[in-house]
Amino acid sequence: MEDYKKVIEEGNKLGDLIISKKMRKTLGIYYAVWVIYFLLLNLIDYVESLFTSNNLVFIATDIGIITPFIIYSVYLFGKIIRLHLLRYGYSNKYKVRQRIFIALYYVVLSSLFILTFNQWYSAIFILLFTAGITYSMWKILFSKYRITKGKYYDILAIVSFQFYPIYAVMSMTTFSKFDPIYVFIFLISWAYASIKSFLELIDNGEQ
Repeated sequence: MEDYKKVIEEGNKLGDLIISKKMRKTLGIYYAVWVIYFLLLNLIDYVESLFTSNNLVFIATDIGIITPFIIYSVYLFGKIIRLHLLRYGYSNKYKVRQRIFIALYYVVLSSLFILTFNQWYSAIFILLFTAGITYSMWKILFSKYRITKGKYYDILAIVSFQFYPIYAVMSMTTFSKFDPIYVFIFLISWAYASIKSFLELIDNGEQ
């Protein structure tokens, strides 16, 4: 009986380890994806500014760029979170419709912010967006129900993200001197977190 319990415990530990590694890989991809987003957004906005000053063009472009990145991020985390929940017997949690709702939540918030950027209440939308992402990352990395152990580079990424509302608001105003500073900080911290995540997997023998 004791041997049987030991086998079960070892199996559970192995299952947790596999899921933890998969989440770390997912985080590595996630960090890299949003580094690409920022580079792409700034490049396209710069090129557009050379040819037009039409706000509608910028609005359509910004919404068009961020939407697929949000959908892909939800899809990326959806698979591993679903696996994690199934591991603990929550087969009715985080189904496709829930993931669709989450994607819509972030797409709608980001779109509302872009559409109302010249209004004071636009800050509400971006704050809700940032709060949602921050809470999700905290729950995955540092809460009692974490899926993988958070590291210092995850903290760097989360902290740098807290300045996103300031960047987002200022980038839509004449006070744009903060833009390149924040973009640089974000790119460095998230690229570093991505690289360290993949290096952690390599160090642990994960391909």
